[in-house]
Amino acid sequence: MIDTHAHLDSDQSIKNSFSTGVEKIIDVSRDSKWADKYENVFLTVGYHPYETDEFDLEKLKELAKHPKVVAIGECGLDIKKDNSEEQKTIFKAQLDLARELDLPVAIHCRDMHTECLEMLGGEVKGVIHCFTGSWKSAEAYLKKGMYLSFTGIVTYASDYDKVLKNVPIDRILLETDSPFLAPGKYRGSKSEPWMVRLVAEKIAEVRGVEVDEVFKETTKNAERLFGL
Repeated sequence: MIDTHAHLDSDQSIKNSFSTGVEKIIDVSRDSKWADKYENVFLTVGYHPYETDEFDLEKLKELAKHPKVVAIGECGLDIKKDNSEEQKTIFKAQLDLARELDLPVAIHCRDMHTECLEMLGGEVKGVIHCFTGSWKSAEAYLKKGMYLSFTGIVTYASDYDKVLKNVPIDRILLETDSPFLAPGKYRGSKSEPWMVRLVAEKIAEVRGVEVDEVFKETTKNAERLFGL
């Protein structure tokens, strides 16, 4: 299993995950301390749409030089943040940097899929992190070559079953978004990367396949997209 999107915050969380079947974790952070400490922790660096006031392109370029950086992000658009033009400006800058560095992007998009799709064009590779859109949006992202990543939300909401069932298995990634979005019976508590197993189990259930198939295919997908 690979947790392709986590916000790591403790040694214990990392150790728990590696001891229970997680092979690799991608830490979404501008601090490389966990990637420096653990061989199988990697980095994606960027500015969330809530961080428009902090955006520093030159700093991001320096951070992206770290040898364990595998993507730019999370970056994107969020309807809850009332500065859409600023969001678009920093999102575009990060998309351009990803193209320049030939890195994938980890995209955050909340209820702004039309705008996000327009900005993506067709020349960037990456993943829509924590996908919670419609099947129509999913199809549009797939046509652009994007991957879709799912969190613990799918374990307690049936809204996304159609998407889970119909997305090609070679375009699915697993994530926890820890310490947020704990799945299933852990909902409301702190999430950890080992809980990515519960996301895989839900996907297997909806698709009517063995969970080992989901582990195998999503691991290959993560390795392919992020060069792990």
